[in-house]
Amino acid sequence: MTKDIRLMKALCPKSNQLGKPVKAATVEHLVQSDLRSGVAGRDWLFCNSATCDVVYFSENGAVLRRADLTVRVGIKEEEPPHLVCYCFDHSLESIRDEVERTGASTVVASVTAKVRAGECSCEKLNPKGACCLGDLRAAVKDVLEAGAQDEGTSCCKE
Repeated sequence: MTKDIRLMKALCPKSNQLGKPVKAATVEHLVQSDLRSGVAGRDWLFCNSATCDVVYFSENGAVLRRADLTVRVGIKEEEPPHLVCYCFDHSLESIRDEVERTGASTVVASVTAKVRAGECSCEKLNPKGACCLGDLRAAVKDVLEAGAQDEGTSCCKE
């Protein structure tokens, strides 16, 4: 019998960071088909460390790495694209592109409207097993702040 997933606390065996509980349905949906049988019946946690190859781990020592999944995990990828929103395919690069072209981003408002309309599948598509809006807001903020810093440090715009 699995325990209340919200109460789970364990450290990733590689990064030593506290994991975030994820429903087995998320892991089952994203793991390679030949590994699915080992997912059921376990409580899984997501490792949020960008430099750690482990994506999911369980308190009993089982781990699933990036190569074990059917999707790229944006925060763990070295090369673009770095997906932030898995339901609507928004990446850090697409956000940056929109900000460079328009000076702003509409991605948070757009995704918020789609979430309210029930058009998302975050629990299945997002490796974190949760809504991406917090990550999207943070990405937009980072991109906007990086742009402001670039403008402030450049002496000569062409």
